Amino acid sequence: LTSMDFYNRANEREAYSTDKRFRAFALREKGGRNLIQLFYDDYTFNSVHQLTQFGAGTAWAPAWSPNGDSIAFVSSESHNDEIWLLQKGQWPATQLTHNKWEWDHHPSWSPDGKQIIFSSNRGTGKNQLWVMDADGNNQHQLTSFAFEAWDPVWVKYTDR
Repeated sequence: LTSMDFYNRANEREAYSTDKRFRAFALREKGGRNLIQLFYDDYTFNSVHQLTQFGAGTAWAPAWSPNGDSIAFVSSESHNDEIWLLQKGQWPATQLTHNKWEWDHHPSWSPDGKQIIFSSNRGTGKNQLWVMDADGNNQHQLTSFAFEAWDPVWVKYTDR
C-alpha cells in the first residue's frame, strides 16, 4: 500500500485497447496549429494515426474502453476541461460533461464498459470522484471527503 507500482501499471494500461493492439497517447501535432492532440499506435501495422482534430483546445488522458473502439479523454476544446468520447476512426468526438467553470479529469472505464469514473472539482472546488454512464448520462458524485480525491483508475486487466 505504500508503493505506487500497482496504480502506475493500472494507469498505464488505460491507454491500451483490450487486445493491446492499439495505444492512445497525447502528442503535439506538427504543422500550423501546433496543438496537443490524441494519436494512436497500431502495433499490427506499425503505424501512427491521429484521433482528435480539435481547432482550439488540447486533448489528453485517453482511456480505451474494455468492450470496443471507444476512447474517453479530456479536452479543453469547449474552453473548459471536460470528458469527451470518440470512436476510433470517427470524427467528431462527443462531449460528455458540460461545466461552467469546473473541470473534469482522468476518465477510467468500468470493467464492463458501461460506466466512466473521473475526478472533478464540481460544487466545492475540491477534487472528488464522480461516475457516469458511458453515454454521459446519470453523472453523480461518489466521494465527499474532507481531502481531495483525484485520478481514479478502474482496474480491469490482470496482464502486465
